[in-house]
Amino acid sequence: MLDELASRNTEAPTTVRATIDMIWRAVSAPRFKVVLEAWWAAGDDSELAADLAPVIARFAKVVSPENAHEPKLRESEAKVFVLTAREAMLGLAMGRAIAGGRALPHERTVLSALRSQADEIDTRIGTTSVPPTTGRARR
Repeated sequence: MLDELASRNTEAPTTVRATIDMIWRAVSAPRFKVVLEAWWAAGDDSELAADLAPVIARFAKVVSPENAHEPKLRESEAKVFVLTAREAMLGLAMGRAIAGGRALPHERTVLSALRSQADEIDTRIGTTSVPPTTGRARR
């Protein structure tokens, strides 16, 4: 799954908005439920936790603002927002996992708010966020 995520993201995000969208693509994928289940299981099994540590570290690296190629994404405001948004999206992913893969009623509202805030931060820090013109709607 991580290889698939890495291959789909050949170009590193250069805006807060693009970073949020990349993380959402990763955690909203149906197969991400397996990752969540493994994390939960590893919480009670130190041997499993040790086995999963490299995979967890690799995923964290992919979705961490610390590893952003755009320096402005590593600065405080953007970094704190991306970390907060990532945790919110992990919560949405857990909700989907529990709901049989279906989006919960509030998912669209949460994602819309995160994207709107990301756009505001992009404006403040001087990165340009251009909404996609093709593919599925992002708002």
